[in-house]
Amino acid sequence: MVMAALTSVLNGRIGEPPRTSRRREILSALMLVLALVGVAVVVSRNWQAFVDSIHKIGIRGVALSLVLALVGVVGNYMQWR
Repeated sequence: MVMAALTSVLNGRIGEPPRTSRRREILSALMLVLALVGVAVVVSRNWQAFVDSIHKIGIRGVALSLVLALVGVVGNYMQWR
């Protein structure tokens, strides 16, 4: 029987995800902050229309949308894990 030691391309153990560089983590965080600031600016400029839309949908509709969005995110996370 022949045994072979297998290593990944990054010389780590097989099955371990590659390490993310600190620079990439910082850039990702900055992009998230930039996106959130952009959403806040757009909503603040159209605040009355935003409030009117929430009133039309109702609190139950908003809560249901939030719950379904969270279920979708968790479901996708579990698929990619």
